[in-house]
Amino acid sequence: MKAITTIKDYICSRRMIYMLCFLGLMFIDWSRGSQVGSTWAWTVNLTGIVMAVILFTLVPLKDFVKPVYLIYSLICLAAMPAAYYWWWDHQALIYRDKLLTAVLNVWVLGLLAIHFLIRVKQGEQKVRLSLLQVLAILCLIWMTISANEDIWPVWYLVMFFLFWQSSWDEKIRDQMLWGMLDGILAGFFAIQGLAFVFRPFDYIRYSGMYNNTNMNGLFYSISMAAFLGRLYLYRSQKGPRWKIVFNWLFAAAMCAFVLYTMCRTAMVAVIGLVVVFVIMADLIHLKDKAIHVAGRLLLFGLTIMLAMVLEYFPMRYLPAYFSHPIWYDGEWDEMRVQPNDSWDSWKYESFLYVLDELFLKFGIDTDLYDRYHELLPLLTLRVYAEEYPLYGMDGTETGITVTDDGILHTGNRSLDGRQLIYKIYLSDANLMGHPLRDSQFRIGSNFYVWHAQNILVQVIFMYGIPAGILFFLIGLCIFRRSLKNLKGDMHGTAMVVLLFMTTRFLYGITEVTWYPGQIVLFLLFFLPKFLQSLDFDEKS
Repeated sequence: MKAITTIKDYICSRRMIYMLCFLGLMFIDWSRGSQVGSTWAWTVNLTGIVMAVILFTLVPLKDFVKPVYLIYSLICLAAMPAAYYWWWDHQALIYRDKLLTAVLNVWVLGLLAIHFLIRVKQGEQKVRLSLLQVLAILCLIWMTISANEDIWPVWYLVMFFLFWQSSWDEKIRDQMLWGMLDGILAGFFAIQGLAFVFRPFDYIRYSGMYNNTNMNGLFYSISMAAFLGRLYLYRSQKGPRWKIVFNWLFAAAMCAFVLYTMCRTAMVAVIGLVVVFVIMADLIHLKDKAIHVAGRLLLFGLTIMLAMVLEYFPMRYLPAYFSHPIWYDGEWDEMRVQPNDSWDSWKYESFLYVLDELFLKFGIDTDLYDRYHELLPLLTLRVYAEEYPLYGMDGTETGITVTDDGILHTGNRSLDGRQLIYKIYLSDANLMGHPLRDSQFRIGSNFYVWHAQNILVQVIFMYGIPAGILFFLIGLCIFRRSLKNLKGDMHGTAMVVLLFMTTRFLYGITEVTWYPGQIVLFLLFFLPKFLQSLDFDEKS
């Protein structure tokens, strides 16, 4: 009965609403990182709808029965068919669903903006902003007036300004914090569960439900930050031991998933998360003994190795069992798993071959794959050679072989390449930035660079040097406020913010996380609200 009551209370709570909102944001993130433009163009716009739902939970719904809201709603509803007919004559300018969801954003966010202005005019609310929020507003304004054509900074400015001005008490803050963590982890289990069923492991760098291994690595890094945040909250609040163990195990599992992506940026991010957690949580706040921390780290490493073995089986065999592979745009290839391929097809990746490639990422040639098959050349029904037959459209061998040379990509080559990219982008930096169409370069005869491989360099190039400075100061202030609040009553909230921002910072060093729709960009403007003191919220 107690369990039923607990479930009922959860379903009927704000925490459930926030969980569903962040579950939606996780699927928006997946859409942005895997789908074609005609799809993610409108799913990204749903970010504003999700934000509106969160905001509506923070204001009295009875306020919206006044005539001004009805008149505004009728205008927006009339704008919907008008927008459709406009699009019919201008189809080359914008996707239809992107335009219609934009109108929907104007409607729901406009209702909240009118409510805010009425309260300010009546003296029921004052505009209060922290230094961090002022920096964010200035950054978004400069992005808007820059030479770049992006309009998302205006959209984010409206959404998050209204959010920053909302009032909440400690109970709402905790519900939103836990709902956010619940939703991110619900998104992980849902998206990874779909990957286990529909995405065969037939490419050496595991991409899961994404079409890009780096985006999949970021997905696991964000999930790991959520698991570690819950782990800290349960430990600091002396929660149930099984919940502590559960989150600890899955934090290790995220590290194993990251290793399968072979994304070194994501590896740096999860290592950074472990370091931050050990220093700030274990040693400083929870005051664990160093010997106990060292023992847990050793066990954590062993758990990662065990998780790699256990994760391989659902990654490798579940898609083979269901045999309904999903391909994204540009992925289809005869050399990859087809629906009619047998479960033991050579197209699936061998565990030992994956390990070989993983070690090669760090310059270590283990050759486990070949050594194993040299020991059992006669006992295997099918010897996996380095030369794979190429099949024609009719399923017969063409006689042409394709050799996998196991090209070694060393860390130095990767670093040198990024330094060259940074030099190219920074040499053309200016005050007002550049349009998106001017942000792509070709190095040599056939090497194309689509972005700056660094979030700060990207912002400087796209939106101008002032925007880059403000963007840097935003991150610096978030870290400073997080560390400051770790010493007070808000230490749990501050630790969660610190973990998510550590992921974003470390991943942004050698990759770009600036697209609307990505949950890391959403969290950059969403989390600062949590760092405000409750006294500030009550006064505002």
